[in-house]
Amino acid sequence: MNAFAVPGGYIVVLRGLLEEMRTADELAGVLAHEIQHRAATALDQGAGAATISTGLLITAVSGDVSGVMAYGLEGARVLGQLRYGCAAEEEADARGMQLILAAGLDPRG
Repeated sequence: MNAFAVPGGYIVVLRGLLEEMRTADELAGVLAHEIQHRAATALDQGAGAATISTGLLITAVSGDVSGVMAYGLEGARVLGQLRYGCAAEEEADARGMQLILAAGLDPRG
């Protein structure tokens, strides 16, 4: 069960995590956290605000793995180079919570 942000503005949510979720607020919390990782990475690289795409998520959920495989091969290489320390995780949590609250969603999710 996992979710992660990858270069190109994609967020991958693995099926096991989706199957364990009980509410849409839980999914929103995961996505908010991962969006913040992408935003922080884009800003660190001087690219400005990240453009977040749900294309890969929809591809993964729909079962069309050809898109996942094509993107995943390059993504796996890059993911091996990315390391989020505790500080980055805490920052993504805090900023993700701000997104949740601003959207009026239940933060308990």
